Formats: sequence, structure tokens, C-alpha cells
Amino acid sequence: MEKMMSIREFGEDVCQYVKAGLPSELEAAEVFTARLDMGDGDTHIALLIIRPWNKETTGFYLDGWYIRYISGDITVESAAADIINDRRLYNAAIE
Repeated sequence: MEKMMSIREFGEDVCQYVKAGLPSELEAAEVFTARLDMGDGDTHIALLIIRPWNKETTGFYLDGWYIRYISGDITVESAAADIINDRRLYNAAIE
């Protein structure tokens, strides 16, 4: 049986797959994960994609994908594909 990744490891792997899979218009984008402390003791892991031409950022909470991953419903690759195919990444005009 394969060892389940921690949410941090999951986020790092998703980040790498997203970086590798972005289309040419976003290949220069910054892609990274961040831990968000909500102030009430709750924390989230987010994947952030910053467009190089206008610094506009699109963020994705990874918590829901991680829950589906540990349940065996998805893989890291399919979580990354969901993000890469999300229309919010492609609604910003190139300046």
C-alpha cells in the first residue's frame, strides 16, 4: 500500500504538476503554495498562480482536493489537471 502524502507534500506535488502543465501563455507565471492562517485557528493550503504581465493572482484552496485524495477519489495529477483546466485562469486579459 502506498503511503499517503501530508497536505504539504500534496500541495508541493500539485504545484509541480501545475507548473509543468500550464499552457504557453502562462508558462512564465509564478506558481507556489501558501499556508493561510485564518485567524480563528483554522488554516488552509492554497495554490497561487500569479500572471507575469499584470501580477493578477488566482488562488485555489487545496483542502477539498486533499480530502478527495486521502479518500482515494482522485490523484495528484487529476487535482493538477482540474486547476490547469479551470476557466478562471484564462479570463484575465493580457496587457
